[in-house]
Amino acid sequence: MRRNVLLLLALVAVVIAGWSYAWMRVHDAVVASIDDTVADLARQGIVVSCPERITGGWPFRVTVACTGPEIRLPDGSAVLADRLEANGVVVDPNLTVVRIGAPLVVRAADGSHADATFADLRASVRMTDGRLGRISLEAVDLAVNGVVLERSVGRLTARHGEMHVRPEAAGPGAVELAAVLTDANVSTGAADLLPAEADLGAAVVVRQAMLLDGTPEGVAAWRAAGGEVGVSEMAIDVGETRLEASGTATATEDGRLAGTFVVVGTGLQWLTQQVSAGRPLAAPLGALGTAFMIFGKPVDGEAGARAVTMDIRDGTITANGFALGSAPRLY
Repeated sequence: MRRNVLLLLALVAVVIAGWSYAWMRVHDAVVASIDDTVADLARQGIVVSCPERITGGWPFRVTVACTGPEIRLPDGSAVLADRLEANGVVVDPNLTVVRIGAPLVVRAADGSHADATFADLRASVRMTDGRLGRISLEAVDLAVNGVVLERSVGRLTARHGEMHVRPEAAGPGAVELAAVLTDANVSTGAADLLPAEADLGAAVVVRQAMLLDGTPEGVAAWRAAGGEVGVSEMAIDVGETRLEASGTATATEDGRLAGTFVVVGTGLQWLTQQVSAGRPLAAPLGALGTAFMIFGKPVDGEAGARAVTMDIRDGTITANGFALGSAPRLY
């Protein structure tokens, strides 16, 4: 009996030693990969700093935590957070989960910045066949405040938010995006821009997305390669009103947006009731509600629903054939 116990203990010791060795190999590989990535970014002028780095996670995870991380881009903009913790699972090396500590600050070179606080913010990165398969971001009790010239210009709050990005899910060079916000509101100063908290959702595919770099040359190359933004679903629910949109857009030779979108509104009378009652309502939403009442056409089979076809072409935006204004430029 005693011999069997000793053999069992010896076997357990061997398993632990073997697992520990394997964990250390994975741990060292992860840390080396992070160091290589940081060095590569530095060669591109992107400086990543981590005043205090801690690694651990034995026996089932590999954890790399950083207190006070900061990323500085060549143009002088920066991203700062209170803490960042990346966790990988030994048995699933293709998945990494990153938790971010509040506050998270995104600062532009001119000093303008957006400050985000939250109860929880995490991102997950899934690799597939050695390539990026999916990035997901989830936030709980999110509040984002925008500051320009040291003055607050607006605040976004949401009880829950998610965003998912899948490169090449819709074909080579394409990026598929899906986003959801629940119980969201927007305010400027002390004034809310919505009469009630709203739920928002969107599903978008950007074709040839890798060519878009924010420059006129990038937009021109994107257009020439057949670049397109396809909105399969975009919706906002606020009170009893629901607005849904779908369509496609691209760019013209002079950098203006061009495309066609169909927008369907239901429960529009609720919006007009809020205006009559003096409740807050964002100007674009109020204008859209008015456009539905004036230009909207009844939708067959949907009681109270009205539809507007928004055409953006030749530098002009029209709603069911009526001119509304000039098309915006992408740069």
